[in-house]
Amino acid sequence: MKIQINSLAALERLIGGDSNVELEIRENIVQEFAKKHLKPLANDELIKKHKEDIQRDISAVSSAVSQEVEHITAAEFGKFKKDSWGKPTGFILSPEVKETVVNSAREQFRPMLAQLVEEAA
Repeated sequence: MKIQINSLAALERLIGGDSNVELEIRENIVQEFAKKHLKPLANDELIKKHKEDIQRDISAVSSAVSQEVEHITAAEFGKFKKDSWGKPTGFILSPEVKETVVNSAREQFRPMLAQLVEEAA
């Protein structure tokens, strides 16, 4: 149903000071404006092309960031194991990192083991 009111006074009498009705009318006006003026603009070929360009750029940046993260990670910690599709399936620690982990574990467990042996004795 469509109602057309050409007088501000008539509109004010219809609303009657009800802010909920006023808000609903404003929302409907915005929706109608968007349908008539913005939707055709959004379907414009130039805007679609720019959207595709932006999506392609985002994908390229994301890929570059992923490659850089993988490069830095490999240099610092080890390499990702990958399946035939190139998807990471695990991680292989570098010898240096393995040695650091083992040494750290030994340093942490030696006092605990010594205490356990002492308590057992």
